[in-house]
Amino acid sequence: MEFRPKRVQGTLVGCSFTLALGTAAAVLGQDLSRRSPSLATLGLSLLAFSLLLLALLFAFWSYGCWSLRYSLDRNRLVIRWANSQHVIPLGAITGLVWGQKEGPRMGFRTIRWFGYRVGRGKVKGVGETLFYTSPRSSRELLYILTPGLAYAISVANPKQFALEVKLRRRLGSMEMVSHENRRWPFDSLSFWQDPWARKISVAGLLMNLFLLAYVFYVYPSLPPLLSLPSTSAVGVEQLGSQREMLHLPLVALLLWGANQLLGFWLHPKERLAAYLCLLANLLIPVLLLATIRGIT
Repeated sequence: MEFRPKRVQGTLVGCSFTLALGTAAAVLGQDLSRRSPSLATLGLSLLAFSLLLLALLFAFWSYGCWSLRYSLDRNRLVIRWANSQHVIPLGAITGLVWGQKEGPRMGFRTIRWFGYRVGRGKVKGVGETLFYTSPRSSRELLYILTPGLAYAISVANPKQFALEVKLRRRLGSMEMVSHENRRWPFDSLSFWQDPWARKISVAGLLMNLFLLAYVFYVYPSLPPLLSLPSTSAVGVEQLGSQREMLHLPLVALLLWGANQLLGFWLHPKERLAAYLCLLANLLIPVLLLATIRGIT
């Protein structure tokens, strides 16, 4: 049996945020297309890119709100939200508590707006709680108690849900079910448990952003034609346009992305090879920066 929360309001609010952020990013991007490259232009470009990322994030959260549902059978309760599934054996449920007047204290890493609440918080009399709800008020919440952790849900008919849980618990389980949290395979990659891999990846990204900032900083002072290093045996000077300078940091960012994906794939199989791919992301912007300084 499947139960759905009243998720229309929460989804509409999330879609409104998505539309507003996406529109702001598009308007800013259109304005940037008429500007010449400079450090100020780069700052506005990063702002537009950040707004676009936020719009995608709110779109994902809105999808999570719309996809929220609770599946119940004789063996388990499954809370489904976007890419995650929380499997709770019915035998592990120690009690059900109805919503209280006093709202929960939600943590910092919480998705929360009108009609939508997902994340971890603490509830008086209940304890540490994972929220997968789309309520209009705290009174609509139903807390499912298990040893060590509680789960908050919001069903359209909480009384029927409680009766269905009690009925299935009386019938007994037909198979052994473990308490687990299932996510997309990408979320469980060994890369995320390796602090050195994460630090090298962030350092590589920062180096590429520094290269990008430096190019935009020197771009206004560059002449229309640049003298490029000669690769021929006769040493004939080569000329390149000012615009070609912008290709270098973009190529570096593309290589960063390719090496990052390769590092994700290699990390569980050959950790040393994964580290070499990630370290290349530190070396490439340094070499390109030296080349750019030689040209300018």
